[in-house]
Amino acid sequence: MYSRLKLFGGINSRINLLTLRVRKLSAHLKEEQMAETGYCVKCKGKKSMKDEQKVTMKNGRAAMKGKCPECGTGMYKILGKAK
Repeated sequence: MYSRLKLFGGINSRINLLTLRVRKLSAHLKEEQMAETGYCVKCKGKKSMKDEQKVTMKNGRAAMKGKCPECGTGMYKILGKAK
C-alpha cells in the first residue's frame, strides 16, 4: 500500500513540474512574439531589441537588426533563410 502511495505522489510531483515548465515556456513565447530578442555584446546578455528592422543579408538569409535598449549598441540576430 505504501509503495502505491509513493508512486502516485511521484507522478503528481512530475505532473506539477511539467505544468510549471509549460507555463514558463508559454510566457517566454508570448514575450518573444512582442519583441525580438538578441545578444548584446557590450552588456553581455540577452535583451529585447529596440527599433528592430527585418533585413536580408547578401547570402539570402533573413536577419533582425536593432539596438540595445540599455546601451544603444547595434544588435544583429540571424533568423534563417528568407523564402
